[in-house]
Amino acid sequence: MTTTLVPVRLDRLAAMFPHQVARTSELYRLGVPGKLVSSWREALPGVVLLTGNRPTRAGFLRAALRYAEPNAVITGYDALQLHGIPIPGLDGTVHLLVPFANPRLTPVPSLHVDRLRVLPKWTMSRGFPVASVARATLDAARRTRGPTELDTLLRLACAHGGVSPAELSTELAESPQRGRPAVREALDKLPRNVVDIQQARAKRILTVAGLPRPTWDRRITSDGRQLLGTANVWWDEVGLAWIWLENRRPDGPDPLANAGVHVVRTPMGRLAEAPEALAEELRMAYSLARLSPRPGVIAS
Repeated sequence: MTTTLVPVRLDRLAAMFPHQVARTSELYRLGVPGKLVSSWREALPGVVLLTGNRPTRAGFLRAALRYAEPNAVITGYDALQLHGIPIPGLDGTVHLLVPFANPRLTPVPSLHVDRLRVLPKWTMSRGFPVASVARATLDAARRTRGPTELDTLLRLACAHGGVSPAELSTELAESPQRGRPAVREALDKLPRNVVDIQQARAKRILTVAGLPRPTWDRRITSDGRQLLGTANVWWDEVGLAWIWLENRRPDGPDPLANAGVHVVRTPMGRLAEAPEALAEELRMAYSLARLSPRPGVIAS
């Protein structure tokens, strides 16, 4: 019996794997010659990059997930940055949470792995599975190098991540004991009103959306006197308003829409629950507003 090897088209092969990261076992199953597989750069044991380049941060995160699969979740500094929170302090080490039932991994210096019997809540952000802002903050907090760095981390997480000191305290009570006293002391020193929580959550969504910088809390009028409504967030260049609702959408005429203003209305609960979906809604609304003439309204 004669075996015929079908040449592998590298462009199609790379498209099969996000960030061009693959496990060697997968490549062998696809019939990729071993000589070719061994020529690619190894990011982690058994995981290669389908290019000769050094991995980007996103590529290395993907490699870490492939190495630790199945069901691994990113936490710590990388998770916070994927949530859109501008946290300094990345030291090159990826912090993962993995199910206790997963096979044990060969330790590598660039990877810190916590094996858990029950994984905490997680979500998808920018295409990666990440721990919640609260859990990622606390996992990062345990790896800080002093009280000043710890305090900065907690304040940034509250200011940009839409998480309150009370929520961090609740998460801390349910998280591992390691480093808990120092984090508890730092949390106790934070003012309870360290940030406008809704605005912080909205800022996180806007970071993910990647839209031009808006203004905040604007009164929208037709001629400088006739009030049409107020916008929590306003893009003046296109006439787009983002309004947060404490209750359901109000009934009756919509003066802003009638004046040609594009409006995105969001129940406040969704600011915390669906950042990725809201970021996409805002991107779509901004694109539509750009295609329309700017309404003749005044924001002040």
